[in-house]
Amino acid sequence: MKRTISCFTITGIPAIKEQILYWINQFSICSFLDNHQYSAQYHHVECLAAVGAIRVFEGPNTLQAIDAFYTTDADWLFGHLAYDQQSSPIGFSPSTFFQPETVLRLSNTTLWIETIHAS
Repeated sequence: MKRTISCFTITGIPAIKEQILYWINQFSICSFLDNHQYSAQYHHVECLAAVGAIRVFEGPNTLQAIDAFYTTDADWLFGHLAYDQQSSPIGFSPSTFFQPETVLRLSNTTLWIETIHAS
């Protein structure tokens, strides 16, 4: 599966972020990573958003599944690892990662939209 990438010149980062948050709200699996316009020497991504799940990796063998995934399909993965890797009393898995269908990457002047459609 190959990603299709579209690139757009943008202005008004706060408004774009608000629109992205509004749009990703319709998905049951999503991730929104915001740099809050923090200035750093090697900083080039202001915001990342990932939506839709082509594949989901969770359970006791998550790390092995991710390793196998990267061996064959090096692509974006978003998710989390719990601090203690034990079952959560509120229902969160100790680790969950997903391969997103769509990734939005926002810099100070550009929005990249990367999409992949499972066949």
